[in-house]
Amino acid sequence: MSKLNSTRLKEVLDYDPDTGFFTRKIKGRKAKVGSFDPEGYVYIQIDRIKYAAHRLALLYMYDAFPIDQVDHINGVKSDNRIVNLRACTHAENQQTKRNVKGYYWHKGKNRFIAYIKVNNKRIELGRYLNEQDAKQAYLDAKNKYHPFFIA
Repeated sequence: MSKLNSTRLKEVLDYDPDTGFFTRKIKGRKAKVGSFDPEGYVYIQIDRIKYAAHRLALLYMYDAFPIDQVDHINGVKSDNRIVNLRACTHAENQQTKRNVKGYYWHKGKNRFIAYIKVNNKRIELGRYLNEQDAKQAYLDAKNKYHPFFIA
């Protein structure tokens, strides 16, 4: 558990909710802070501990760390504007994945099979002759079963 609280955070950093950038409070000047991890998230070190900038943004604005995860609404991991961040559960965060296709070609059945996962259970949505129909079935189901997803 982190000892960092919003009071300490605001002693060492300023946060601009419109840009999502943090600046370190240094006598006489401000210096933008943060480094990228291999996945594209921004991390900031405070008192020798690394923190995800998106979690710090919520701490700064709401005086508490999110209980579970933080979703970047537009899918851009480095976009830490407050309007782009929302606290969520792991399941809700999985709903926002944009690289999931939701269908595949089944050689034996000579059809595209559309599917979606809901509460860790795979639901088959149908078998389709063309890829566009399978894709549309998946997108329709995503809107129905994954309300946290924003297309």
